[in-house]
Amino acid sequence: MLSSCSKVVEFPVPTAEPRNVVNVILTADSSLGGYLYETSSIISNDSAKPIANASMLIKNQQGLQVAYQLLGKDGAYFSSNTAQTHNCYHVEFNSGYGVSKGTTCIPNKPIISIVDSTIIKQLNDTTFDLNITIEDTSSTIKNFYRISCLAYEIESIKVNINGMIDTNYGWVTKVLNTRSFNYLINEYNYTNTGYLLRDDKFNGNSALLNFTFSISGTRKFKFRVDAIDENLFEYYRTSTAQQFVQNDPNAHYINVFSNISNGYGIVGSKNSWEFSYTNN
Repeated sequence: MLSSCSKVVEFPVPTAEPRNVVNVILTADSSLGGYLYETSSIISNDSAKPIANASMLIKNQQGLQVAYQLLGKDGAYFSSNTAQTHNCYHVEFNSGYGVSKGTTCIPNKPIISIVDSTIIKQLNDTTFDLNITIEDTSSTIKNFYRISCLAYEIESIKVNINGMIDTNYGWVTKVLNTRSFNYLINEYNYTNTGYLLRDDKFNGNSALLNFTFSISGTRKFKFRVDAIDENLFEYYRTSTAQQFVQNDPNAHYINVFSNISNGYGIVGSKNSWEFSYTNN
């Protein structure tokens, strides 16, 4: 007869005091503000927990107060004042976990031209092929961009109790294919749902970029080029890289970029160009 025994060994799970997590992405001509959450335990499955009992203070580059918000429902703190291009903003959140700070400057609006666009109908799919140019706004300042597309398309099709078909639509992030390998296939792009671009390869000039994506089942879409500050570029680069390797047991852990003092998260900014299309 074979027998065995086992002993359950409990080990202490390291704990840490909760800290502020800041999520502020200021957009030119949009409301000043953002979101505040608290960190969760490493063994917790809970989603981000908002901090409602706090305050937000935003000052401009002259040190003048331009926004203040006390008590943010669901962790949302927004002012009626708007962010302006070229302005820099210092953001402070004050909660029971202390004061967390970050600074960002609104970049120039991207200069985009549509070269051409083509709808390609195939047997099982219809795609939209788009060629654009991005003009460098300054040969002396580093510029950063993020390119993405949102589509309003079919999420589900169901038969209701009356025997009629109900079609539900919703906004989804599109997968973008590209032939612009020289600009977009590199060490800081880990996903094809949001391409990152630096101007170092077309400094003082313009870049010709190609994108192709499916529009089958799409009612309309918004193709967007965001000029982003360097903080936001690093945040997107490191967070997508971490998501890319998180299921690889042999990969090194990647620290997601943060520019927040006494906390985690991001204070960044963007200035957007958008091309909207309705599929008839």
